[in-house]
Amino acid sequence: MIPAIFKDLWIILRKPRFPFWRILLIISIIYLLLWSAILGISIYTPKELRNESFKGLEHMMTIRALLELVYAAFFNCLFFFTALNIYYRAVILKKQPIAYIVYSLAFLGILLLSQKLSMLCSSETRAMAKYQSNVLILIGYSFICCFYTVIIFVFIRLAVSTDQKQRNRELLEQNSKLELEKLKAEYNFLKAQINPHFLHNSLNFLYAKSLPFSEELSEGILTISEIMRYALLNDTDSDGRVLLNKELEHIRNIIKMNQLRFDNKLNIQMEITGTLAGIKILPLILITITENAFKHGDIRNEKVPLTIRLQVEEDNIYFTCNNKKKSGPKELSFGIGLNNTRKRLKMVYGEKAVLEIKDSSDIYEIILKIPVSND
Repeated sequence: MIPAIFKDLWIILRKPRFPFWRILLIISIIYLLLWSAILGISIYTPKELRNESFKGLEHMMTIRALLELVYAAFFNCLFFFTALNIYYRAVILKKQPIAYIVYSLAFLGILLLSQKLSMLCSSETRAMAKYQSNVLILIGYSFICCFYTVIIFVFIRLAVSTDQKQRNRELLEQNSKLELEKLKAEYNFLKAQINPHFLHNSLNFLYAKSLPFSEELSEGILTISEIMRYALLNDTDSDGRVLLNKELEHIRNIIKMNQLRFDNKLNIQMEITGTLAGIKILPLILITITENAFKHGDIRNEKVPLTIRLQVEEDNIYFTCNNKKKSGPKELSFGIGLNNTRKRLKMVYGEKAVLEIKDSSDIYEIILKIPVSND
């Protein structure tokens, strides 16, 4: 229990709920007002009454009296600073009753010790104590302890209530922002869906019309339609993942569409090993890597093909995309696709996902490793 007390003291010294400067300011103002009031009473009280009822007030301006006043104010600052923050921390952490008992005994001992020291150091207080019985002294101590207890209790209740209201306001504001962002996202998604749906339906119409005239043209339109369908359909599970088979089917459609564009002159090798059934991954991760190769690679090179390899092992999926770089002017690229891919991988897989890029003078290779996720 004792080490826990020192730990609590260290924490409140670093980040107190009740700052010391604020307590010092309040107590200084209270002592200054009390001192001014007593001084005013002593000045305007008739001399004969002042000598009998206000004995010793003429010494208020002495160095000794001022030092005693400073000591009392400083002690109260330290006492309330420690007590308020210790009890506040105990209330917030919902500590056991034994902790409150230990704190109370410690603070009671400090308070009584301070009163005793004040009595020993003050000649006037010692003189007054000679005429007081032990019962009166005990009543005085009890009153002081009750007074301090009430102040601590009231301020802690006010602080806890204020903090709870502040947290409720912050939660309400946060929930309102989340709701607003959700509505905006749904609105943007709805806007994004309108044109693609129209395009998907139009492609199906063009496919039907082109069948009698050109098999190659109709096949290209059908492939584009399949690509659009994959982008529009929401086949993700609760974790936002899709079947690996679906992702690979989309990659094949992209390869097919590009072969049609370039009269089947693209040099592409695709190898898949391992069991794919039931395995799920983040959508569009493999596709982004593949499209990056089509955009920046020399796919028509007869000696260096675009190589796409997928290997499924017991614990991990390995995806490799290797291509020869284009010669001549490069297409403008900001790396947004791969940067977003890195962020998505980190959010879902954490450190288990590894995206490695090998960029040499002629060859560009991306190696991806992600953990296996079953259905």
